[in-house]
Amino acid sequence: AAPQINKSIRLFIVDASPFKDEDEKLEGFKKVFINPIILEEEGKEWPFNEGCLSIPGIREDVKRRPKVVIEYYNEEFELKEETYEGLAARIIQHEYDHIDGVMFFDRMQ
Repeated sequence: AAPQINKSIRLFIVDASPFKDEDEKLEGFKKVFINPIILEEEGKEWPFNEGCLSIPGIREDVKRRPKVVIEYYNEEFELKEETYEGLAARIIQHEYDHIDGVMFFDRMQ
């Protein structure tokens, strides 16, 4: 996310391919999200052990909803509205939090 590298813009990039063993749909899942807005978060919250490149070596369980609807501009500045589920939704929510100044440990219960 841009704020992690000291850029005050609403942009994040995801590369979910490291999670392809847990969800084969994530193989090659790389996207740019410019000026994203989460429109909906749906479903029953589920815990997952999250970490962050900003604070290496620290991981904790965080509850998030399994489905997210997000509007954003892609790297071609085309407006998109897409729905993601499972780990893809979680990764997007984690990175979205960064552009709002929220870290995963802020979500711990």
